[in-house]
Amino acid sequence: MNRALKALVVIEVFVCFSPALVLLFLGIMVIPNSFIAHPDVQNLGTLVTVAGGLCGLVGALMLANLVVSGTPSRSTTRGILVLAAIGAASLLPIVVGAVDSFRWRLIGLLPILASLHLIYLARTHLFGYQAPSPGESGDV
Repeated sequence: MNRALKALVVIEVFVCFSPALVLLFLGIMVIPNSFIAHPDVQNLGTLVTVAGGLCGLVGALMLANLVVSGTPSRSTTRGILVLAAIGAASLLPIVVGAVDSFRWRLIGLLPILASLHLIYLARTHLFGYQAPSPGESGDV
């Protein structure tokens, strides 16, 4: 992958993950206050969502590093995919939940789509997939 495409991937990751990252940091700031002010079981949902968001952020950064650097990651394929899936699951309440605005759905959907695109771009490193050469026909 040449430098221009790597720069475009970095821009894509920045644009798609920035709004969700702001919400994640707001959630990290709110969690201590919510447990001190209202120590209820209902606050565990917020804690799980923030923990899932942190896992997803780590998975997305691993994927972006894998795509941009092109070197194999020290973690396993299963670990990276599990972290990405946990992050996507933490965004699902925003995407398919009772949200009244398309903007909120878009904030949740953009990181999921960007993660899927990163997985697609890193498929050679993750799954060992090699695309057939132009003169080679696949299974007929």
